[in-house]
Amino acid sequence: MRYTLKNIKQFIKNNTLYFFLFLLSVFMSSLILLSAYVIYTEYHEKTYREINGAVGLYDESGSEMDEESPEYLLFQQPLDKYYENSMMLGECRGFFEEVGNALGDKLDYISFECYPRLYSAQELNDMEWNAPYITIYATQKNGEVVFPNIKNMVMTSGRIPTEYEALNGEAVCLAGIERMSIFDESDMKLTQEDGQYYVTTCGAKYKVVGRFNPLALGIAMAPQSAPDNCYVGSMFEIKLNDVPTVKEYAAYKSVVDKYFGDMITQSYEIPTVSVETEYFYTTNVWLSIIIILAAAVNLAALYESVLMSRRKTFAIFRLNGASKLKICEMCLAETAGISAIVFILAAVVFKFLVMPVLSDYYPYAVSVISLKTYISMFLIYLAVTIIIIFVLVLRYLSKTPVTLLKGGESK
Repeated sequence: MRYTLKNIKQFIKNNTLYFFLFLLSVFMSSLILLSAYVIYTEYHEKTYREINGAVGLYDESGSEMDEESPEYLLFQQPLDKYYENSMMLGECRGFFEEVGNALGDKLDYISFECYPRLYSAQELNDMEWNAPYITIYATQKNGEVVFPNIKNMVMTSGRIPTEYEALNGEAVCLAGIERMSIFDESDMKLTQEDGQYYVTTCGAKYKVVGRFNPLALGIAMAPQSAPDNCYVGSMFEIKLNDVPTVKEYAAYKSVVDKYFGDMITQSYEIPTVSVETEYFYTTNVWLSIIIILAAAVNLAALYESVLMSRRKTFAIFRLNGASKLKICEMCLAETAGISAIVFILAAVVFKFLVMPVLSDYYPYAVSVISLKTYISMFLIYLAVTIIIIFVLVLRYLSKTPVTLLKGGESK
């Protein structure tokens, strides 16, 4: 620490102009970084709040849903005319792939419930709606429809179907075997052979590779494994990773109408973000990044001049046995110390002089910026500064002491 302070003192004394230019550069770069963060945060918060103000992102009590909640971006689409327009799964297999193509990585998974046979409303009522479901789970990975790894799925033992099993239509399933006894065996039958459970339904026999929620009514599998002759049920659920654009939602809606238009009385509206809003948000994010890079380039250009002004000092250090790494450590210690003090000063100026002006233009950003934000920005700035300085100093010290001495020292 004593040597670092001594070196800073010599830096001020022998290179006064460059020292104050360096201070000014660090100060302005700090303000630029904080301003860029405000731009980014404003449009991030604005877009996020607009999305969360849309249909479906509040629970029944009116509270805003947490992104970690299983219900976040989970929507049900009733197929309420399935009695009048019954459909077998074999007629709509293309639905899973086409929805995946329409939504891309915005799709988390689709959950689709089918019946082993077509039950009348009276039968379902008599069974207290405890009819055996064949639940189909699907997602798209690398352009292929596979069984999703669902975060909130309750597994008591075993595993989910593998990608290989899904893609090849292997006769495997998950089962809630605890309640199988309530089903008519002609609809869904559980058997055990050599300690292995099997479920027979729709004329097909499935190996139980995993047991899930004991309250589950039936079995679950990938669409490729499901029997063609099971009947599409009264609804499907779609879980998204993110809010789709208007274009993506239109493509999704087109697929739903293509396969189930005759079974739907009312479509469930999924919130969307316009392409223009997404483009505007992305543009501002890139603008923030460009501003930060410009500040880094500005600092690097100035420090190059600082190194040139101190080349004689570095040459003397080298001739007296100081290693390149030792000189690098010295420069980094000086830079970190100076940057910390100047950044704190810049943050105070930004907080009390700049933010009051920006608050009229960036109200969302102002409301979320905290002490934690300033600390995070400082750590980011310090890390970038250290990397830049380290590379510049190491490259500069690759010259021999004689070469450094020939350049002299700027006054």
